[in-house]
Amino acid sequence: MKPQIQGWSLISILILNPRALPFPASVPKDIEEQLEKVFDKTNAEFNKKLKESDALKPGTKTEDWFRAGIGNSADEANMAARYSRQLDKNEVQSFRKDGLKTTMQQKITSLEKQRQELRTEVAGTSMVDGRTFDQDVFDIVRKGKGDTAQVQQALKNRYALSDISTGTVKKLQSYVTATDEFSPGIYIAKREIAHLNAADQGGLSVDIIGLGSANLKGTAEALASSSNVNKALESTRAAEKAVTKKFNDQKKQFEDVLTRAVPSGKLKSLCSGDDCVAVAVKPLNQAEKQDILKGLANTDYSGTYRLAFIPDGVQNVSSRNALANHGESVEKILRQSLGSEMEPRKLKGLTFGVDMRTQNLNEGSVKLLMGEANGVTLTAHERKRIQEAFKAAIQKFNASSSTNYNALP
Repeated sequence: MKPQIQGWSLISILILNPRALPFPASVPKDIEEQLEKVFDKTNAEFNKKLKESDALKPGTKTEDWFRAGIGNSADEANMAARYSRQLDKNEVQSFRKDGLKTTMQQKITSLEKQRQELRTEVAGTSMVDGRTFDQDVFDIVRKGKGDTAQVQQALKNRYALSDISTGTVKKLQSYVTATDEFSPGIYIAKREIAHLNAADQGGLSVDIIGLGSANLKGTAEALASSSNVNKALESTRAAEKAVTKKFNDQKKQFEDVLTRAVPSGKLKSLCSGDDCVAVAVKPLNQAEKQDILKGLANTDYSGTYRLAFIPDGVQNVSSRNALANHGESVEKILRQSLGSEMEPRKLKGLTFGVDMRTQNLNEGSVKLLMGEANGVTLTAHERKRIQEAFKAAIQKFNASSSTNYNALP
């Protein structure tokens, strides 16, 4: 029996207009018509082969899986492809079409109205930042995935609010969704995958927190100062470059910490997107793990590194990567739970490392390691609450993933 494809995400095909090439070229006058024919023919052939493969559920509609756009730049083509998703008929869209610009201009105007209304509704709270909102607002709304009650509670916890109306939360959800439609595409010449396949001596994985929300915040700030579609494309791309520059510095500081904390040659690190790994040539000892966490807590990006350590001797390659993923998931639950009760400045000054002290996937002992930034002083009560929250995070993860980890004190 052949496996069935359960579902796909829409994928935009970006087609650059050859007329915009910076070098002389013989471009047919009907180039756009030719591209439309190629797209229609290719899409039809792809759909026909899929349906003949028995890999789809009966009745699956595949004609709209791919959408296409043409523009004089990748950003114009990207916007045209996104605009195509809003239309019933699947055909190549050109950025030059009046309907596209009219629709997107209306969206920019609507976004500006939403921004002004929301800032009035949350005025006087720390949710307001710059011309828009604090980065964590975008993060909470984005990860809430449409669950208004969950987003509402998370905002109240994060910003110590006595209340925030359901209406305001729904407006925020609409605002963030509409903003994301203008997020520029991310184009990568070469993609490397960060993994622990070679980590038979152990190692660590790092999820750098907040890249998605930082890009959303940058896009929102750019749109707040954009009066038209062309300006929006220019400003959002500039914002993406600024976020990327900061993010690259964040990764560099991570690598610098490893260099200082561990003897030369003991770790080999690689970063890809917002994920980094460090493969151990020799097993790390506890002092080295603590030095890594302490070093990260004292960078400019303290509190934005989510770490998991795996031990040496894990024979199965898939288990190594899965153990690291489980550790990062536990840290995420822990940090979210502490966000409702710890002073934000203190929490930001802490870098957690979940030490997977087991060679068996889905079971065994796990210990919380913690790096504290200089100037952060935790009370005995706070330390106790962190340990309690860690134990609760393990239990919550076990319940949601059918694992059986136990928290070491």
